[in-house]
Amino acid sequence: RATWRPVTVAAWARQWQGLARPRRGTGTGFEHTVPGKVTARQLRAAAAAQGDLEIIKASLAAGVDANGINEAGRTALIVAAWRGHYGVLQTLLDTGVDIDAADFRGRTALSWAAINGYPEIARFLLQEFVSVDVRDDSGLTPLMRAAWNGHEDIVDELIAHQANVNAADDQGITALQRAKAQNEISIVARLVAAGAQ
Repeated sequence: RATWRPVTVAAWARQWQGLARPRRGTGTGFEHTVPGKVTARQLRAAAAAQGDLEIIKASLAAGVDANGINEAGRTALIVAAWRGHYGVLQTLLDTGVDIDAADFRGRTALSWAAINGYPEIARFLLQEFVSVDVRDDSGLTPLMRAAWNGHEDIVDELIAHQANVNAADDQGITALQRAKAQNEISIVARLVAAGAQ
């Protein structure tokens, strides 16, 4: 794995902005396209995936587009939420990035926090007025994802921020039904107490 020295980040970002496209590889969508050289887009997202706050700050100072996307349609904000990098997420939000940006499957930063169980990130995004009931390409909301995956703290946060507890996905399945299917008794109780039917 390459290690980026912050002193060279700004120069690389200026020199390689937009000159290469990411290729498929290990899953981040930001592998090198030219040995030893990196696009600004690759640099920013790789730093978000690794949680390297120094590189993120240097990239942003060099003028890197913080709303650029990888091959999955994920912005650095989405990658930071997906990987649980709270500091990177805060830094990116301070630059005015699109908090409700969605990847090619319709999943936002909040969706990924709900899927992977990062309550601190979900709480922070909700305090920043992220869209609570955003639906992905299957019609699932963050509440459905959190309930399905057993993330009680995130379910609580979403309910406190007025998530629709009776919303159904494209198959007509609700968060309550998903929680019951997974035998998430505590989450079922929370949803019922919030008015889920």
